[in-house]
Amino acid sequence: MRRALYPVLVYAVFAAAVSAQNIVTNGDFAGTTIAPWTVSGYAVNPGLTRDDVDGTGVSQCYAARPGYQTAPPAAPFVLQQPVTVVPLEYELTLDVGHVGSLLSPSLAMGRIQVFLGSQQVASFQFTATRQPRVLQRRRLCARFKPTTAGSAALRVELFYTSKATTTSPQLLVDNVDVRLARNPMFCVTGERALGQTVSLDLFGSPSAAFVVLLSNSELPQPISIPGFKGQLGLGLQVLLPVMSGALDVGGAFQQSLLVPNVVGIAGVPFYWQALEVTTSAKSLGWHGQQAFYQ
Repeated sequence: MRRALYPVLVYAVFAAAVSAQNIVTNGDFAGTTIAPWTVSGYAVNPGLTRDDVDGTGVSQCYAARPGYQTAPPAAPFVLQQPVTVVPLEYELTLDVGHVGSLLSPSLAMGRIQVFLGSQQVASFQFTATRQPRVLQRRRLCARFKPTTAGSAALRVELFYTSKATTTSPQLLVDNVDVRLARNPMFCVTGERALGQTVSLDLFGSPSAAFVVLLSNSELPQPISIPGFKGQLGLGLQVLLPVMSGALDVGGAFQQSLLVPNVVGIAGVPFYWQALEVTTSAKSLGWHGQQAFYQ
């Protein structure tokens, strides 16, 4: 019996120790190098650059122009680093971008995929464009459960079917975050440009009631709320409930939102956090930050 329970206890202790941690190192690419990320495959001019991938302003991120070198087929250009996981549920978020090029010889579409070992976690394909310096942006959100415990390679694969040149479209990656899941997970997906329609996505416990909170700031340190699992990370000066409802029997909810075409909100960070209530528990998901843009 003790031997049977031992792995469970180890996972519980590990989960308690890292529950508030992003297990990805240098996920925002803010360092002077990309370490401990390593790269493989072919791309033109890969490396650190500065761009506004998440809409909150220009910051350091990673960029590459992937594709084949001399003849097709193309292979992915891969960013990867080792992470330590346990067989519990995790959630992934990352910001990705696509910069079009007027001189690109092809309208091939850029694709970004994320793997943990051989397990595909997330994937997104940008629409084709030859418009120069038009930056398409997305936040990828996903939940996954590793099949084994220990060290595994977290891979971000950047892919184009066309030849890689100095005039090829560019793919951008920033804010890679992987942490133990906390219900409910909330994410604003889609192109968050003014006047565009985005999707508000939630993932949590089946049939749970939920509320999404919005603030203009975050607390220096999250605080505990009596009766709730998790902690509140939003600033208290302006704290508004902006959406409520019930998750479906699969623990999901999705609703469209037309972003107001109001210039004054462009680039202004907004902070959000969702909470859920079931018949047996109350919990707060992780809080996060995003912005709308022109």
